[in-house]
Amino acid sequence: MMDHLSLLKEISLEQSPDSIFWIDQSGKIRYANQTASKRLGYPVKTLLNMHIFDIDPNMLESLWNSHWQYIKKQGASTFESVHQDADGKIFPVEVRVKYVAANGENFNFATASDITDRVEREKKLRNALDEVTVLRKKTEAENEYLKATSEKPSIFQDSLVCERYYSDTLPEMDLVATLDVPVHIMGETGTAKLAIGKYIHLFSPRKDQPFIVLDCLTTPAEIIEYMLFDPPRGKKYWDDPRLAGLLQMANAGTILIHRIDKMPPATQRKLLDYLEKNERPGSTLHKVDVRIITSSSVDLQEMTIAGDFDKQLYEKISVFKLNTIPLRDRKEDIPILADYFLKIYAIKYGKQFSDISGESLKLLMAYDYKGNLLELENIIERGVLTEEGSILRPGAWLPRAVASHEGRLLTFEEAQRIAIINAVKVSKGRISGPNGAARLLNLNDKTLFSKLERLNIRTEEIN
Repeated sequence: MMDHLSLLKEISLEQSPDSIFWIDQSGKIRYANQTASKRLGYPVKTLLNMHIFDIDPNMLESLWNSHWQYIKKQGASTFESVHQDADGKIFPVEVRVKYVAANGENFNFATASDITDRVEREKKLRNALDEVTVLRKKTEAENEYLKATSEKPSIFQDSLVCERYYSDTLPEMDLVATLDVPVHIMGETGTAKLAIGKYIHLFSPRKDQPFIVLDCLTTPAEIIEYMLFDPPRGKKYWDDPRLAGLLQMANAGTILIHRIDKMPPATQRKLLDYLEKNERPGSTLHKVDVRIITSSSVDLQEMTIAGDFDKQLYEKISVFKLNTIPLRDRKEDIPILADYFLKIYAIKYGKQFSDISGESLKLLMAYDYKGNLLELENIIERGVLTEEGSILRPGAWLPRAVASHEGRLLTFEEAQRIAIINAVKVSKGRISGPNGAARLLNLNDKTLFSKLERLNIRTEEIN
């Protein structure tokens, strides 16, 4: 009976689906079963003359002693590693080790399971999740550019605003609209570069065709290339005529690449490559007839000198250059602009405002608009939302930095904190949605959440 049981035990060890090893304190393999022999491609006798370092590339001889002491202390352990067979092929394994004392000697009793199939499944799952993430981010980015093309009323609908604030640049805008050449618009944040780009499109021969906007600041860097070219996995971005990136969507129309200075260098090179191939006679590229307008708040020429922007791409996209005007250089136009925004938002929110008080205008003209035209628009919109009556008088809607009795201006961060706290209070604690604070401040929801955290705005400050 005992002989029969011993035979069964021996068969169980030898026929186990897992490789089994007995390893002594020096790392020498003292026992290996037939499964280990077959999987590693070594005869059992050869394995018994080898050390664990010979089959596990991760187990260095210098680390063995500390590994041994760890197993001795823990009693047992499970971990993932790799084994290398006689042909040099490396495959992943899950190792289960137990510290065992037998016949006056100490051993690591180890079983190793080949987990190649499991690792492949997990890799496929990770790839699938990565693809889902890319698609999700791409969808979010698409929503952003759709908002950018349609959300805000254009100041160019008001002829008086155009004649005054844009008196210096309007002739150039009218001229370049008819020329159908690449245009680069450079100016500080908030100087209506998007509106200028749309104006050029609307007064061009392409006015009845698509106008597409891609914002390189709000679009995740790793998604910009997908947004422009939308390459199928494993294909080059110019090879497939079925591509449906923004360049294809803008075919026959205009694409405005906003804040192009934020475009990753690799994407800059691909855009240059695409544009050059699009112009080349006999090119196999599925060509598009699209006008490219770009904008930036920094000087791209200086960036090219510093090596931060592709020089050839800059030359390609800046055939015609337009510079916008900072609001601080045209403060005499603030009353006209403020009155325009007042009327726009009074209608939008169903308010009775018809004028701005002289004191309010005085305070508005004393303010230094780092956010330029966009900041003025946001201030007036906030005033219309939070005040009542027919005359917009001074109140909490005005930036605190317009003046103080001591003459101290608030820092930019202090002004941001105050604006955000006021907006969240007006929105009754709502951050996102049509009536949320993010909408009041003209910010992306994620951007506002990030600012709340970065500026350490606490709940008690809002309630």
